[in-house]
Amino acid sequence: ILAIQSGKLDLFREHYRTADVLVIDDVQFLAGKDKTQEEFFHTFNSLYNTQKQIVISSDRPPVDIPTVEDRLVSRFKWGLVTDVQAPCYETRFAIIKRKALLRSVDLDDDVASLIAERVTTNIREVEGSVIKVIGVAAITERPITLALAEEALQGIGAPQVNQISIPDVISMI
Repeated sequence: ILAIQSGKLDLFREHYRTADVLVIDDVQFLAGKDKTQEEFFHTFNSLYNTQKQIVISSDRPPVDIPTVEDRLVSRFKWGLVTDVQAPCYETRFAIIKRKALLRSVDLDDDVASLIAERVTTNIREVEGSVIKVIGVAAITERPITLALAEEALQGIGAPQVNQISIPDVISMI
């Protein structure tokens, strides 16, 4: 957009169409931006034709992005389209242990388990929780225990509540 507004579209094209790798995050924001989609279409083709790497992320599958031109959606589908979900408990646990070790902390399995159970949404929040637990321990000059972790994580990823199922209700009645 800035290149279009400043009249430097040729420099933009030269820079991006000769890249070895193009990584675009949140491509859904191209929706409704016709001129930007036009430039992206030609940039995509240029890179694809020269066998360069293109990585695109979005918060939904290509076909579910409204007002993105069909020709772009078709290009997006040329590659590997994957749905990336929040990591499972075991993966979160392993990430927590690894992030702690990268900070020179050997986190107890009970503490790592607590964080893995409490924070289920995404890896950024998992990492933030590890940093918070380690930080609280450092600031208060206390060892990292389950109690300290509970205290540090207070208000983060509320503990999961058991949901009542229809068979439970029927059996209770």
